[in-house]
Amino acid sequence: LDSDDKVTSYVIKFATRPDNLTEYTFSTQGNNLTSEYLITNSTLTPVQPGTIKSLKLDISKFEAGVMYYFAMTSLDEEDNESPVSNIVYNLCGTPSSASAATSVMGLLLVSLYFVL
Repeated sequence: LDSDDKVTSYVIKFATRPDNLTEYTFSTQGNNLTSEYLITNSTLTPVQPGTIKSLKLDISKFEAGVMYYFAMTSLDEEDNESPVSNIVYNLCGTPSSASAATSVMGLLLVSLYFVL
């Protein structure tokens, strides 16, 4: 954000096409990533500036073999919205260079890392 106000929330979206998550299309396209897409110990709670925010997705909520793209913005206390982050991607069921995957109790957990 280009303000000194604290981040109060994130807007995270996903789509099957990266052009649905650009600065021009972000507000009208893509699907909102809500807590229902996360595993139990992962939250959408904002972190302090300069801290890495990692989200662990429940891949059972996504179609296997489909490439998903993710991007986010953040909102401050005055509802100022940041520019759209980098777009990260993952082929459901396999890690990409933009994400990390870990197998825990038979579940594949995908962590996404964004830069605002």
